[in-house]
Amino acid sequence: ALGMPEPEKNYLDLNPGALPDTLTAQLREWGWNPQLKTIAIHAGATKDYKRWPVESMAVLVKEIMAAGFQAVLLGAGSVDENANQEIARQLQKAGVDSLPLDLCNRLSLLALGQFMNTCALMVGNDSGPFHLGSALGLPGLVLFGPTNDEIWGPLGQQSKIVRGDFSCDPACNKGHCLHQHRCMKDISPDYVMEKILLSVQT
Repeated sequence: ALGMPEPEKNYLDLNPGALPDTLTAQLREWGWNPQLKTIAIHAGATKDYKRWPVESMAVLVKEIMAAGFQAVLLGAGSVDENANQEIARQLQKAGVDSLPLDLCNRLSLLALGQFMNTCALMVGNDSGPFHLGSALGLPGLVLFGPTNDEIWGPLGQQSKIVRGDFSCDPACNKGHCLHQHRCMKDISPDYVMEKILLSVQT
């Protein structure tokens, strides 16, 4: 409208550097195995309608670990902490022997970026951590529901958007959904796992 050129969609050029030896040692102490392919998972989001059901995320984490990958839960703050704890409860209830490493509230923003540089893939909701991973070039699968990905989607070419089969009802909006956000809940863990296997193998 102002006659100005449309800006190119991209992130700032971020380079947090390599994982320092001290942080590597700390991560090992917490249970991280750098020899395994690590899949970073962020189950939280600032808005309820952006959160994939934690029950679905727990099933996906179980499938990730069963496939031989190392699942690591990320996050900061009480919302992410509660989501990660619920994932652990769901896994224990399902009889899973070993739980994923939970790094919620354990890493600074710089350390998070350094850790992401060691991961093979990231899976999560539309959130700050996912955008950080996308900006760093980390391949990822971001779960989208009613949010407009043309505006809020990740900008990294290696980030893929995953949606369910249901499209939004025109009568719905982000704050008021007539179908309890079925577009988000409809995404199946098996479908996401298929995408993970394809992404890691390529």
